[in-house]
Amino acid sequence: MKSRNFILKIHKTSFIAFFLFFTLQIISNASIQLELMPWSQMRLEGKSPYHAYFSNVTDIQLNTEVAPSKKEEALGVDIFSQKFKVGKLIRFELVIPIVALNSGNAELDETMRLALREKEYPEIRFSLKDYEILESVQSRVYPARLHGVLFVAGKEKSMTLKVFLIFQPNSIHIYGDQELFMTDFGISPPPVPFQKHTTNEKVVIHYQLFLKLVNK
Repeated sequence: MKSRNFILKIHKTSFIAFFLFFTLQIISNASIQLELMPWSQMRLEGKSPYHAYFSNVTDIQLNTEVAPSKKEEALGVDIFSQKFKVGKLIRFELVIPIVALNSGNAELDETMRLALREKEYPEIRFSLKDYEILESVQSRVYPARLHGVLFVAGKEKSMTLKVFLIFQPNSIHIYGDQELFMTDFGISPPPVPFQKHTTNEKVVIHYQLFLKLVNK
């Protein structure tokens, strides 16, 4: 009986070892990506001489690539690898379809899409090129600078976003505010519907992005 129990224990141990090895092989061969969670938010706010206006972004898209190989060149410092132990972040691109800008006012939305030349350039894109993580101001909250290129209405502009990062197990929360000027992208401030004045050229973008690490 003792011999039989010993053999059963060996088989059980071998099965567990094989299962762990097989699982690790799947994980190591999987494609690791950052996925944008549906509760992420982005809002554009601006002013005219007499009124404030806003536009919510109803569709935010994210393209990322994480390379497990150390031979790949990572973006910025290797804090991504340090935090998640899965590889290096080598691509990070946010995409906003112009059609996803929604103010709740059909006339204002149409004016905005014409100003952004939606038919020629249907998307706004921010491509990350480098980033810096600064000293944590409080537990798990890190100020950061995201250096990249913003593409709007056919124009590209190098830009640094000052953000805050909160690292959680297998997830990142990115939040911040960014001022933009329409004229930097060759956009003339559009007229306010049914008014004789135009909007101000400054727009402020507020964003709360929730990203989760997933195996594809």
